[in-house]
Formats: sequence, structure tokens, C-alpha cells
Amino acid sequence: MYLDHGSQEHWGELSQDFTACVDGSAQTPIDIRDTILTQIKDMEFHYQPAAVSVLNNGHTIQANYAQNAGGYMVVDGTQYQLLQFHFHWPSEHTVGGKQFLMEAHLVHKSASGALAVLGIFPGPGELQQPAGPHLGLHVHGG
Repeated sequence: MYLDHGSQEHWGELSQDFTACVDGSAQTPIDIRDTILTQIKDMEFHYQPAAVSVLNNGHTIQANYAQNAGGYMVVDGTQYQLLQFHFHWPSEHTVGGKQFLMEAHLVHKSASGALAVLGIFPGPGELQQPAGPHLGLHVHGG
């Protein structure tokens, strides 16, 4: 959660163009409730070790990849390049009101400009394992 005057709870006040930040029904952060267990059948990960440039953007530490360097994931036949990852401590989102120690976001982008953000709630030491136990995927069309 961002607590300064420029934080997300004030974004809707910055411009008429940003009223969805006040009126929207699925704005971040969200509390994930009433979930349905499902399998995403066509989801593949093709990540590779690569150098990153690290940036403190004022609310998190963000690691940016050079173009096409970090690999990609495929969701329902669409390829999304890994652009960057960043962390929230404690977690930005909650599940059933429970906040996690940390949340990692892997931000991807398709050739058409659609974004797909893979959210991970890792426990201690779990970032060393592929994906950890708690996964969430949000795909935003572009």
C-alpha cells in the first residue's frame, strides 16, 4: 500500500481521465475471495537467466530486462515477453483478507500490447522454486 499524497488512492484526483481509479470495481489492491480452482491448460513458461537493470521507482524495487532477454510465457496460445519483475512487502493484494509477507509481480507484454501480470505470494525460500505455491494471473487486453 502506498501511503504518500501521490499514492494510488489519490490517482482519481489527478485528472478526469483517471476517474476509473475512484469508480472502478476491480482496482488494485484487491482482496481475492470466492475463488474457483481451475487449471489453465495452455500455459507455458520459457524463462532464462539474464542480466537486469535494477530501479528503485519510489514504491518498490524493480528489475528490468533488456528486450526479449528474460524469456516469455504463453497463455492460451499468446506469447507474452517478460519485461520486468518487482516486489511488494508486505503483499499488495490479500486472499480472503489474509496478507502475505511478500508478493512478486512478473510483468509481461504481448506483441499486440496486452499485459499479463503473474502474481506470486512466496513463503520464505520459495522464490528459489518455480512459481511457489500461490499463483495468480491477470491478463489485461491491449
